[in-house]
Amino acid sequence: MKIWENKKLPATILALSVLFALSVIVLMHGCAAESYPTEDTSGSTPTVTTTGVLQSIAITRPMADSISAALLNGKTDYFVATGTYLAGGATNTQDITTLVTWTSSDPATAQVKTYKNGFGMGIMAMKVGSATITATLDGVSASTPLTIVVNTGY
Repeated sequence: MKIWENKKLPATILALSVLFALSVIVLMHGCAAESYPTEDTSGSTPTVTTTGVLQSIAITRPMADSISAALLNGKTDYFVATGTYLAGGATNTQDITTLVTWTSSDPATAQVKTYKNGFGMGIMAMKVGSATITATLDGVSASTPLTIVVNTGY
């Protein structure tokens, strides 16, 4: 039998074409170009729905080795606030990074920056020293110390 006489060939080609197209879509979705944070100057706050009464806030640094890791002068790191809520006797946690008010005990050392691309709240190291970073919402707050060290890379 010659290949062009095979009646199943068009269906096979169509099926392979569809599979190829789907795999390209999946790859393009999963391999989006790396993006870098840009400062949000719009002043708008994304809408986040929370359930229950806020009990506590936990601050993490997802891009650092630990919450206590030092930050190099001139660099930015990202902080995330997670709220623990109590509703109907059950607790649940929510990302409340965009809802809390972020402050630095020493803005000349560690400055709060607002970024809008999902990294978290940016804290820029302005000079060598230390500061306390605080997240506050509905009268509940959490703080973490931050140490800024000399950046010998420049």
